[in-house]
Amino acid sequence: VPAVIYDMHAHMWSEAHAGQADESSRGLRLPIDLDGHRAWAARLFPGREVHYLMLATPVGGMDVAGHNSWLADQMARDPLSGANLAVTPDMSPVELAQAVTAGGFVGLKPYRTFADDPAEAAIRDFLPEEQIEVADQLGLGITLHLSKRHGAADPANLRDLEELTGRYPRVRWILAHCARGFNAFMLEESIHVLKGLPNLWYDTSAVNDLYSHYLL
Repeated sequence: VPAVIYDMHAHMWSEAHAGQADESSRGLRLPIDLDGHRAWAARLFPGREVHYLMLATPVGGMDVAGHNSWLADQMARDPLSGANLAVTPDMSPVELAQAVTAGGFVGLKPYRTFADDPAEAAIRDFLPEEQIEVADQLGLGITLHLSKRHGAADPANLRDLEELTGRYPRVRWILAHCARGFNAFMLEESIHVLKGLPNLWYDTSAVNDLYSHYLL
C-alpha cells in the first residue's frame, strides 16, 4: 500500500439535505462527512496519507443545491482533494457554471437516477449536452455511471461515447465502476472501442470481478 492514497470514487451524505427523498433511496443515504471518511481511512490504511475525489450522492427528491453547498464546504478543508457537483437534467448551463465556480468543483456527477427511465436511459437523458458543453468550457471531469442493461457493451452507449469524447476534447471522462463492468462480459468486446477514445479514464470502485480489471 503506497504512502499516499487517492480515492477516486467516494461519496458523502447528510440527512439535512434529504428533502423529499423517500424510503426507496434509504440504502444510498449513509450519513458520512469528511471526518467520517478520515476516521475510516485511519483504520483501513494506518500511517498513510489519504485524499479523495468526493462525489455527490445522487438521491431523487433531495435538496441538490444544499447538498452541493455542504459538499463544497466539507472538501474545502482538504486542498489536495476535489469534489464533483451533483447535476440533474433540469439544471441550466448558467446555474451549473455558477455552482461549479462558487464551490470550486473539479467535475460533475450526473446519475441515471434522475432520468425518466433509470434502467435504460441514454447518456443525454441524465446528462444533457448543454451541461457537457459547460464541462468542456471549464475543463471539468465527468464521473459517469452508465445506464442500460449491458452498460458499456450497449451499442447506443458506445456510439454516444465515441461522439461525445470527440466533440468535447477538454472533458475528462471517468467511467465509474470499471465502465460499470461489474460483470466482465460487458467489457470483452466493448473495450476494443473504448481503448481508442480520447480523455477516457476508469475508476475501479466496487468491482470485484478480476477479469474486468484485467481487461481494462
